[in-house]
Amino acid sequence: MSSSSRPKKERGRAISAISIASSRYKVFVLAAVLIITGVMGYGVTKITTDVDVADVLPRGDPNTAAAKNITAQFKSAYTQQGTVAFHTNPTVWQEDAKKISSSSRARTMDRYDLGAYNITDEVYVRAMEEFFTFVTDHTDGRIASAISVPGFYKLINWTVAGGEDGPPNEAAYRLPPSDPSFGSSQSYDSIHEIVRATIGPQLVDAIIDPSYDQATMLILVDPQEEMSSRDIGKMYLEARDAYNEWAPANAKWKVFTGDNTPLYIVDSPIANAHASALTQEDLSRLGPIILVFLLVTLYIAFRNTKSVLISGSTLVIGVVWTYGAMGYMGIPMNTLNLTVVPLIMGVGIDYTVHMVNEFLEHKAEGLSDVEAFRIAGGRAGFAMGIATLTTVIGLGVMMASPSLLLAQLGLLSAIAISVIYFLTLTFIPASLSLVRDTAAMGASFKPSSIMPAWGANVSAHRTLWAIGIVLVTFITLFNTVNLEKEAFGDPGSNFPESDPIRQEHERSLKDFYDTPTPEFKTNILVFEGDVTDPETHHYIQAVADRLATKASVNPSTLRHIVIGVDSWLMIRDGGESAVQAMILDELHGRTGNQEFDQYPRTKAEMEALIDDMFASPFRQTISLFIDYPDNGITTMTFAVKARTFEDAEQAWGDVWEAVEEAKALKPDDVQVAFVGNTATNFLFIDAQLPWLNYMSIVASTAAVFLVALFTRDLRATLTVGALMLVTTIWFMGTLPWIGVGLAITLMLPMVFIFNIGTDYAVHLVWNLQQVPNPREVFANVGKAILFSAITTIGAFAFFIPIRNVAMSKTMVATAISIAIIFVATMIIVALFYR
Repeated sequence: MSSSSRPKKERGRAISAISIASSRYKVFVLAAVLIITGVMGYGVTKITTDVDVADVLPRGDPNTAAAKNITAQFKSAYTQQGTVAFHTNPTVWQEDAKKISSSSRARTMDRYDLGAYNITDEVYVRAMEEFFTFVTDHTDGRIASAISVPGFYKLINWTVAGGEDGPPNEAAYRLPPSDPSFGSSQSYDSIHEIVRATIGPQLVDAIIDPSYDQATMLILVDPQEEMSSRDIGKMYLEARDAYNEWAPANAKWKVFTGDNTPLYIVDSPIANAHASALTQEDLSRLGPIILVFLLVTLYIAFRNTKSVLISGSTLVIGVVWTYGAMGYMGIPMNTLNLTVVPLIMGVGIDYTVHMVNEFLEHKAEGLSDVEAFRIAGGRAGFAMGIATLTTVIGLGVMMASPSLLLAQLGLLSAIAISVIYFLTLTFIPASLSLVRDTAAMGASFKPSSIMPAWGANVSAHRTLWAIGIVLVTFITLFNTVNLEKEAFGDPGSNFPESDPIRQEHERSLKDFYDTPTPEFKTNILVFEGDVTDPETHHYIQAVADRLATKASVNPSTLRHIVIGVDSWLMIRDGGESAVQAMILDELHGRTGNQEFDQYPRTKAEMEALIDDMFASPFRQTISLFIDYPDNGITTMTFAVKARTFEDAEQAWGDVWEAVEEAKALKPDDVQVAFVGNTATNFLFIDAQLPWLNYMSIVASTAAVFLVALFTRDLRATLTVGALMLVTTIWFMGTLPWIGVGLAITLMLPMVFIFNIGTDYAVHLVWNLQQVPNPREVFANVGKAILFSAITTIGAFAFFIPIRNVAMSKTMVATAISIAIIFVATMIIVALFYR
């Protein structure tokens, strides 16, 4: 007999054999599953959250390599920092100002426009220092240093105390008293004048907004501190909250109490800690609701408790096996691979509903367990096999994608789907057979009356339904032109607008940049080469000069090693250099930096100067720019407008244009890379998003090819092909209406289109080839599809309130994708099969 004439039911014989064997050797299968679950459970304990954020970027790209280097070399400054924002408080300032007594204060306030509305006023500076002292003590010194306005004032006090006769004394690294009669040769007011004449415009103003009503403080842990990013963020939040409780009754300076407490700008540690806390709260709040929904829905579908428990156990085991594999492979937990849980839930619900439903259907017909599993394995198992193979092939494309994190997600998703399919063919038959009263379970089975009526209506009015399909397809196709690429990269924006941490973040950014929207993002240019070469410094200054002319760059935020060296040259000789700077300021109305010409001219001079900087308290500031003592990397920080992806694209072009314009001065050994929020946004989306298209094309092609290969049926092949095309167009065309743009998180709903869409269609088509009665197929298989859709859509819908914007949008898109799959499948299959 030729393959084309062979009975189609035989093509699922191998899969049936697996289910039958699992049923016969149920004790062995269940024991094996239990042992493997224990082993994989241990693997779950090996999972870490130590994610290198650079892994999201394309592998092999020089910008990715640079991002990894600064993550390693500037660990504390760029991946473990917390940014605190302080605002002026004119009302409370009136009372706090009475605590200061200084004969020169009035003159200083008048000259520098100090007072209640200037964050560099002595009251605010001392209050910021009091905050830092508190959080340092509260964390037992784990918050080890800070770059702040008080820090710069302490630095100047330290250098002035050194004088001309010797090196400055480390003990002088503190704020001076308001009046010199308290035992200090310098008063706070004189130090303030020196600060403004020397490093004020260069360094102090870098952490103050243009209106002088807000300052930021960068708090840092020891780079050797063995704490995860999440734990560091949790420590920062707890320390700030402890200060807010302590300060009203105990702080000397009250300007940062009441309605004007210190705020956080969301950096990685704060984002990780807050997201973790919200996720735990959301899961504890939403989890029980979703669980009850699933149990009730599955009970309505199966009408017996044991089937529900077996289905639920399959999902739990699937999660443990997948995450156990992740632990053994050393893949850290991150926001992207958290989507594996809903993936397992969605595919698991679909597979278990189909297998259990079909088994109970045939038990209701009076068949033995073996015969019921033979048919269920050959039909449901066969359809799920094609769906699994199709999806894994598509995910294989993602494994080859540029981003390591996306490749890992593709691998984990493939493992998850394969595990669920394996458990569906083995664990479910073994568990059902162990129950023993399967006849009673079968007796409770009732076919659907809704689904055959739906199918009959479509068949009876094929022309109208076909016209409707075509119209909807064209409308959604035209609407795909409204799809926009979603920007990401600002961790604070991933929390809901009502979230207090996001509100702190956005208020601080708006106030810091004096803009109505938080549209500016800090980024970094990385220069890798010999930092001790003065030519490298000249090149960096040239790049900075060009960047200052670009529309997307905020020029007042440019900070780099040249500014640091200039500042050190002004203050390194103690009082002598400080006095010179003040005289120049008085005579010329500009800073000493514009007159000094002491910049090192040789590598030896530069190396000695760098050593001197790191041997002083100035190391806290200069460490942001140099990977001392290797001296092979230096950084330039600046802010660019990057609210949308188009903004990020413009900034990317502007930055590289500036670098190109300065290339004539570039030393041969220097390499430049662009990293940071905006760079990550553009580079990731630009390099990674096309891979969604590649995955779609490969998975769709694989689905059609596999259906043609295994069914040898043109109509079945055309049905699946039409369904894949229609569901993809409908889904992509719907996204603009629900406010979801093109983002890599669409990988999850796209996987469902390939997997569940193929499963629904093949399951119906395959059964229609075995059973000549379409009404019977729609009543039984249609019931499984109906309840699979209801449970999966419902589960994802209940997750929509999760307080993670990207994840919430993913849940919305996924729920809609499954609804589209369900509707399109039931219409298109009914159109092709009367």
